[in-house]
Amino acid sequence: MTQPQACPADEQGIGFFERYLTVWVGLCIVAGIAMGKVAPGIAKSLDNMAIYVNDAPVISIPIATYHTSGSSRPREKCGFVTSSCIS
Repeated sequence: MTQPQACPADEQGIGFFERYLTVWVGLCIVAGIAMGKVAPGIAKSLDNMAIYVNDAPVISIPIATYHTSGSSRPREKCGFVTSSCIS
């Protein structure tokens, strides 16, 4: 039986961004709430760019655009949770 390949991400260790990911998410939430309080018109205009079904927003066009543009970049070959490489 062969040994599993070492994942390149395992050798580098955890990066600065990944280490403080919870902090970044918290800062983004706080910034979003602050922007909604300071400039509520922006939030309303973004909310109007949605597809509604039965008076409920189903698809947010700005969020869908972000996810579509982000899905075009190459994916890593190593799993985040298991750190197993795909050969």
